[in-house]
Amino acid sequence: MITFTALEGADLAAWREGIEARSIERRVTAGLPRTQATTEAAQSMERLTETDDDARPPVRAVLDNGVRVGTAWLGSFRGQSFLLDLDVPSDLAGPALDALLADSRDNGAKALDVPLLTGDAALAGALATRDATLVATHMLLGLSAAPGPAPRIRLEPFTPQDLADYTAHSIDGYADEIFRAGDFASLGDAREASRKQYDELLPDGLDSPGQHFWAAYDGARRVGLLWIFVDGAWSFIYDIEMEADVRGLGYGTEVLALGAAAASDLGATHLALNVFGHNQGARRLYERVGFAVTREFYRVPC
Repeated sequence: MITFTALEGADLAAWREGIEARSIERRVTAGLPRTQATTEAAQSMERLTETDDDARPPVRAVLDNGVRVGTAWLGSFRGQSFLLDLDVPSDLAGPALDALLADSRDNGAKALDVPLLTGDAALAGALATRDATLVATHMLLGLSAAPGPAPRIRLEPFTPQDLADYTAHSIDGYADEIFRAGDFASLGDAREASRKQYDELLPDGLDSPGQHFWAAYDGARRVGLLWIFVDGAWSFIYDIEMEADVRGLGYGTEVLALGAAAASDLGATHLALNVFGHNQGARRLYERVGFAVTREFYRVPC
């Protein structure tokens, strides 16, 4: 029988000494460059205090019939429970996950969010036999292998009016996506969060550090847009959209190719993106271009 107890004192100190290094290596194994893996692991450590449930310890010893067999690191935010790390023997990953789900349910959570790094066979096996819903997928492209420029189209930098037109519809569009993904209890809450995120990402509009917007044209015809953030060697696609009447004509592949080339020209060595779990068509497009899955995010009902 799997049970939990708070990790405290010297045990917690020892766990802290090892968790960041382990988190880095797991991300590197999943395909992330070490610099980004290190950044993400440090950000995760900051989340040790990100909880709205002070009564539940975030780091716990996992006990199998009273014998300590590993650790679990959980958080709680906006009423949602999430798993940051599960370190147990492979054959106990499933029972430990079930016990965590039961514990979360007993504390009022409706679901447990579980990130699955590529290469984590134990957790993948546990999720495969449970009612887990794919919420989002993180994908990565090494720009040394990026496709060459596309001949049909060109990218033109956004004008201030382009940005105004874009944000006028995209804030609500993104809110619809995150609400559909189940991240918020109401569409109104999702819209508030979407607007806040846009304000944080674009405090100075087109002059916001690292943010790059382009409109894609085939001749005089606008066929889509692309938004990429570049921070040194790391770049991230925040949005790519094709005009409704040109979807399925190959423009998405071409915009990605030119976007990868632009990110490389700006100094990036890797280009990442997230795709919502329900958007399998987009995921197939990214896979054709060469993006590889580094992490999947699942939601498991309690």
